[in-house]
Amino acid sequence: MATIGKFCLEWALLVSLFALIAGVIGARLGDLRFADLSRRAAWVCAGLITLAEIVLAVAIARHDFSLDYVASYSSLSLPRLYLVTVLWAGQSGSLLFWSWLLTMATLLFVLINGNRRLGQHRPSVTSLTVLHGIQLFFLTILTCVSSPFELLPQTPVNGAGLNPLLQNPWMAFHPPVLFIGYVGMAIPFALAIGALAWRVPDREWLHQCRNWAIVAWCFLTVGIVVGGLWAYLELGWGGYWAWDPVENASLIPWLTGTAMLHTLIMQERRGMLKRTNIVLIGLTFILTIFATFLTRSGILNSLHAFAPNYSLGALFLGLIVVSLILLGTLSLRRSKWLHSGTLFDSLLSRESAFLLGIILLCLLAITVFLGTTLPIYGKWVGAGDAVVGGSFYNRSTGPLFLLLLGLMGIAPMLAWRGRTSRDLWRRLALPGGTGLAVAIGLRFAGIHAVSALVGYAIAVFAVLIIVQRLVSDAGLLRREVRMAWTRAIGVTVWRRRRRYGALLAHLAIVLMATGVIASSFHQTERSATLVKDQSFTITGYELRYEDLTYYHEANADVVGARLAVYHNGTFLGTLQPEKKLYDNSEHVMTEPSRHTTPWQDLYVILAGVTDDDRITITAYVNPLVEWVWGSCFILVAGVILALLPYRREDEAVLQPAA
Repeated sequence: MATIGKFCLEWALLVSLFALIAGVIGARLGDLRFADLSRRAAWVCAGLITLAEIVLAVAIARHDFSLDYVASYSSLSLPRLYLVTVLWAGQSGSLLFWSWLLTMATLLFVLINGNRRLGQHRPSVTSLTVLHGIQLFFLTILTCVSSPFELLPQTPVNGAGLNPLLQNPWMAFHPPVLFIGYVGMAIPFALAIGALAWRVPDREWLHQCRNWAIVAWCFLTVGIVVGGLWAYLELGWGGYWAWDPVENASLIPWLTGTAMLHTLIMQERRGMLKRTNIVLIGLTFILTIFATFLTRSGILNSLHAFAPNYSLGALFLGLIVVSLILLGTLSLRRSKWLHSGTLFDSLLSRESAFLLGIILLCLLAITVFLGTTLPIYGKWVGAGDAVVGGSFYNRSTGPLFLLLLGLMGIAPMLAWRGRTSRDLWRRLALPGGTGLAVAIGLRFAGIHAVSALVGYAIAVFAVLIIVQRLVSDAGLLRREVRMAWTRAIGVTVWRRRRRYGALLAHLAIVLMATGVIASSFHQTERSATLVKDQSFTITGYELRYEDLTYYHEANADVVGARLAVYHNGTFLGTLQPEKKLYDNSEHVMTEPSRHTTPWQDLYVILAGVTDDDRITITAYVNPLVEWVWGSCFILVAGVILALLPYRREDEAVLQPAA
């Protein structure tokens, strides 16, 4: 198995190098033969890497402990579901998986652009060559630095097993989705390099770049949120985001990627912010590599990081430097071509709102970047590990996020090129007044945190703006064509699916932000030590300790406390928080148990057990926390709607557009 896997990776490296050289010659000389060879090499490389991935999967499934990778992350008692996660649980396996995702994205790029375009269109050949170069980088690491097919001198009887933290169903979903988001950002970068190299007109590359960016951003968003859900269910501290360096490393490209989506729209619709767009496209890709550098280099301490590998970190740093040089050199050489010349017509325009939003997103990214990398600077100056706590991020990013949330409400009511102030205030009056009334009502209801009240007011304002916009557009359609309101709304959404896809994504972000505010500001926590049949209460819930159970599951010894749960006297069911001691591990893991509603989450952990069966439990009540992950379904629906084939004629009956 090891021989086949190594053979595939080594030949994939050679094919990728050949494809890179052929692509450079084909793009430089306009030679169709070399361009076609580069395209065909992409298929060969994909086949070889896919075969290598299959070989590793078979080795894991067969418990082939002769491979160092399989012995390090698998065991005979590991449940089948978690055998899948072994593919990306370790350093070399995750790099192979990343390389496979990249080659699949490259193939999709080849299929979308077609054989004829890749044979005749120099910018497309250049973009494909850039993807070959990135692939060559990963294959070099897999063959020379960190291979998953290294053999052990002696085959052990059993493997070390998977890290207990990774033995959660969501870990079969979180890393692949996040990796797809990271890999997807390579395509806009490659398209931008091709456009810069050959001065491609906007219409020939922006639409494809926008679609790739939206898909990658969607996967990145869902991956980050699912990572938060994993932390919430597995780490047992009642929260889901701790401003950990690796968490932050994934958030930073999400922030710049969100800004990039809006610069793409600005350039596509108005021909503006060309330089900013190119910079954000390149920066977002580079920041995904930087996130990988932080995770794998060992330069920062994190719960989510791999074991330190400084040589690997140096290689990723090298890729970052090369990417910066390539992007910077082409941008300087094409500075005149990047000059848009289009001016802002009004401060009360959608262009101005977009620009302000882009600035806020970039400020957020800079703030998180500086806080995350501060320990690195501390080491350089001999100050040791200077750690930035969560309070810094909350104080510094909180106001910026609130401003951004408010801007998401105002922007849909602004027109391209501007709107009169009287018309704007008329449109904002009802949503703004309602948001203010909600904040006042919540203040009298006992909520005193100013940031929370402002957040709720802005969230209500933003949601009502979206609803008002939909009702206004549907009403315009009903004046043109007689139809029921429900049908008018459906037709409006379909005909303006790009707009309403974006508004659905905005709605998802607003609901997610509401969940974050509620669960952060209004979390209730209480701990108690109980004997059997003793109860304690927390915000209307009563938990009664019934029994203690001991059992052995597939690969762990488990102790669980059975608790009967009542709410205002009504029996809701039974919760069983647990402690688990996994095979081949000395760490005891805490498994929380939850009672979930759309409005709040009762989250209970078993903190301790004594010899006389006394238990210590900690309970949290987290309001609206389910909105944080539930909003992802709305976001995905919005992305799908925005990506559906679109024609300008669909909006004809809905004019005038704003």
